[in-house]
Amino acid sequence: MLKNFKTVGIYVVFLYCLIYYLLPIIGQYLFFDEIHSIYIRSQEYIWIFIWIPATLTLFSLIYCSLGDKLFIFSRKWGWGCYWLIKSYLNNRSLIIIFYILCAIYFSWYLDSVFSSFRYSSVGISESKEGIFSYLIVKTLVQFDMIILFVFLQFSKKPKIINTFWLNLSVVVVYFSMVGGIADLILGLMVFGLLLYPKLTRWLTFSTKKKIAFYKLFLIVLVAIFALFLVIFFGTMVKMGYSYSQINAVEGLKFIPDIRPFSLYLIERFSSSLHSLDYVISNSLTPNNESYILLILESFQYRLFSILNTLGFNFINERPEFSGMSQYNFSIISTINDDRQGTSPGVFASFIYLLGVPLGFLWSAVYLVWIARVLNWLFIPCLDKGKFNLAGYFSILFIFGFFFQSPIDLLNLLDNVAILNLLILVFASANKYSYLRKKSTLSRY
Repeated sequence: MLKNFKTVGIYVVFLYCLIYYLLPIIGQYLFFDEIHSIYIRSQEYIWIFIWIPATLTLFSLIYCSLGDKLFIFSRKWGWGCYWLIKSYLNNRSLIIIFYILCAIYFSWYLDSVFSSFRYSSVGISESKEGIFSYLIVKTLVQFDMIILFVFLQFSKKPKIINTFWLNLSVVVVYFSMVGGIADLILGLMVFGLLLYPKLTRWLTFSTKKKIAFYKLFLIVLVAIFALFLVIFFGTMVKMGYSYSQINAVEGLKFIPDIRPFSLYLIERFSSSLHSLDYVISNSLTPNNESYILLILESFQYRLFSILNTLGFNFINERPEFSGMSQYNFSIISTINDDRQGTSPGVFASFIYLLGVPLGFLWSAVYLVWIARVLNWLFIPCLDKGKFNLAGYFSILFIFGFFFQSPIDLLNLLDNVAILNLLILVFASANKYSYLRKKSTLSRY
């Protein structure tokens, strides 16, 4: 089990580099003239070919040198996280009832705003009162779904997780608040684990080599069907439909031909590559004070916006950029739109902050941290064996926010930063629980 545990994080990190850097490089090189892009691009990736393998080598050395010395800060921190998660699970029935009531309220009173603000030019703080409450509740529901995603793969699940109708209620609430492709992937995985647990686990865990080919064929079929559902529902959401208004005919019109869609996918996964290529090619001078100030201004703006909705009257001018993603978009995009953002990815984020080569060094350190968090997040469910490629893909896309814009995580009022903190607590609780059972707390 420990051998399986040690591979989770490292596989996900290498898969991240493959999906968001190596494959896009190949796609951009082969189909550069055919791809429609709004970003500044080039076909000169020699420095990326040098720096990313070097960073992954450093990542592997740090990762392996740590051995079993892992990331929880202290025994008290681990115990506190364990107590919080245990309290949450013990009171989960009441909490889910609260989620259901919130979903009904949001659907009834504020549906028009919540179904459209994510895809419009209206800023979050400029929307109706209650938008911050909506984002917090959505984040908490997403965290509950992540707990389900992990616990439903246990051989021995906590009793509270065995309540089918309660879990299904969470899935329904989650789908009513879905806002993106990653949300849909998590929802489909949990839905599959609820209705067809053995089949879903069979698809995501390694099995005997004799049936590996048939399993791979079935996984491809499931992936194609899941991709169709993700595109279909994602298109419907972006068109402003609620789930009670899904129009199959209209949705099917937006399912593209295979070749244009393939080119779209190449570009869709190339934004981190474009960001890294730009910051390396243009030798941007690192200015960590400016970027930290950018995050602080975003934090202050979000805080004052929340307080103003509660009746206070702070003078609150919108900053030029709400975070690194907006700043990155303004730098690498060929269009002007102060509402859009493009996540720079792990490597470009740290190079913006620290330059080359320190940016790559700290990228390796950050990736080690994330790999260790993922290890302990999934340690309880690995008594069933090792994830296969489909399982690692699922983990990467569900936890993709770890890799999007690490600097933005310093804004603790951002819902993604809150979700990251909750996952850190959950992973810490899993580690404490595991080591407590093994009576090895003396390692802290």
